[in-house]
Amino acid sequence: MLIGGVLLGLATSPSPGGVFFSSLVTFDGTNGGNPVGPLVQARDGNFYGTAPLGGTSNNGTVFVVSPGSVAFTNLYSFAGGADGVAPYAGLIQLSDGALYGSTYGGGASNAGTLFRITTNGMLFPQKGSALREAGLRRVSFSLDSLARDNFRRITGRDGLSEALQGIERRPSRFEGVGEQSGSRGS
Repeated sequence: MLIGGVLLGLATSPSPGGVFFSSLVTFDGTNGGNPVGPLVQARDGNFYGTAPLGGTSNNGTVFVVSPGSVAFTNLYSFAGGADGVAPYAGLIQLSDGALYGSTYGGGASNAGTLFRITTNGMLFPQKGSALREAGLRRVSFSLDSLARDNFRRITGRDGLSEALQGIERRPSRFEGVGEQSGSRGS
């Protein structure tokens, strides 16, 4: 659950009032700020959300939290131009496996944007240059699974080869690239 900028979880023992509480992630501006939209649990089992402030340009972020390890990763920091500003709403996952959301401002008329973000790097070869021009400087890839059947079950499409090619063909102009492979049901 997301309340007041802190992701909430369950502690192993109750507090004196019988309430379970544990802070899982504290937003500090660099990883996002003031999240107000709900989290969505995607088919890969991870929780995805948005924060309207913070990130590299203080224009908001899209993030993922892995429930088992409570690992937090920023997937995208909005540059504040064509990509949008301040993603107040949560995300939804559609049948193509991508996550969709909206921003409050930015875009061609500074009236907001609708955006699509994938969780596995499949579209990176086509979108990498535009993301770089919009201000993205670092890239992290996380594959849903390295097993073709599991990848298809989790993402709803047979795209493991494209995802792996997307990671392999990433533009070299990015400052750093972090890669993780393997996941639930690998």
